[in-house]
Amino acid sequence: KKPWRMIYHAFNGQQWRVFGATSSDRGATWVRDGGVLLDAGPEGAFDSKGCGTRSVARWRGGLVMVYEGVDEAMTHRLCAAFCTDPDGDYERNGGWEKMHSL
Repeated sequence: KKPWRMIYHAFNGQQWRVFGATSSDRGATWVRDGGVLLDAGPEGAFDSKGCGTRSVARWRGGLVMVYEGVDEAMTHRLCAAFCTDPDGDYERNGGWEKMHSL
């Protein structure tokens, strides 16, 4: 059976970022993937202060993540990122491509 995947956000003292974890025992225990899945954007980006509350769904043969991005003016907006791996076996940042903000 495939392991369960959890995608969550956490604060590092400066920015909110998105991480992943895996469970092989139906959620009884979780192991962190060890890296940032989706990081805050560069200065001036729509999510430069962080990536927070999010939801992930299968879409167009991959996964789409709708998340809350926060910019330098502390404006919160909906943003989207796409991962081409439909199984969610993506690596740190490399598997997710930010699409745009709404």
